[in-house]
Amino acid sequence: MPSQGIAGKLTVLQGDQKSEVEVKASSENKLRTEGVKIVPGTKIVAVLNNIHGKARYRAFLGEMRPQ
Repeated sequence: MPSQGIAGKLTVLQGDQKSEVEVKASSENKLRTEGVKIVPGTKIVAVLNNIHGKARYRAFLGEMRPQ
């Protein structure tokens, strides 16, 4: 699926701390975000909107483990 026009946010939960970062389309049909550090135990909720601004995708990504 082309990433052109897709935007949204990630809600990042680390212990009792919550932060939100923007997700934007980047080149090569990828989505990109900046300013978030993923550590073991981090939980992420993603909400992505289509070009009309409607929430199309919602996902709880569970606990992330950096590679």
